[in-house]
Amino acid sequence: MTGRRRLTIAGLAAAAAALASYLYFSGGEEARIRSLLQAGKRAVEKGDSYAVLHMLDDAYDGDYGRTKRDAQSLAQYFFAITSRRDVYLDVARVQINGDRATARARFRIEGRGRGLYGYPEEQSFAYPSERRETANAEATFIRRDKEWRVSHVTIEGLAPMDGLESMGL
Repeated sequence: MTGRRRLTIAGLAAAAAALASYLYFSGGEEARIRSLLQAGKRAVEKGDSYAVLHMLDDAYDGDYGRTKRDAQSLAQYFFAITSRRDVYLDVARVQINGDRATARARFRIEGRGRGLYGYPEEQSFAYPSERRETANAEATFIRRDKEWRVSHVTIEGLAPMDGLESMGL
C-alpha cells in the first residue's frame, strides 16, 4: 500500500470519527438516548447500581408508584442475589420533543442466583417471564442541564410485582 493510499484511508477514518462525534455531541439527541440505554444495559450486566441510579431523574416515578428510592432498593437487592445477568435490549424507536423523549424497546434479563437471601445458588431466572419471553417497555426521558435522565418506565402487560416475586423481590 502506498503512502498516499494509507493517508487517504487514515483521513477517511478520521472523518468518520469526526462525523460520529459531531452527530453525538451536536444535535444527535437520539444517539445520546440510545447510548444511555446501552450504558444502562451494561450497568445491569455488571451489577452497578450506582450507574443505574445515575440514569434516573430525581423525580422518577416507575410503574405502580415506585420512586427513585424504591428503584435503588430493588436494584441493590437484585444485584445482591444474582451472580450473572445477561440483558437483551432492542431499542425500536426514540421520539424527541424538546426536553422530553420516549424510547420503546423490547427487553429481557436472564441470569443466575447467588445463594443469598433465600434465593437458590446458581438457579437460573428470567425477567419479566420465566418463559424467556421479551417484554415491551417504554421509557420517558427528561433533559435537565443538557443531560437526559429517565423519568418514568412502563412495562407492558406486567402486573404489580409480576416477575419480581420469582426473583425474591
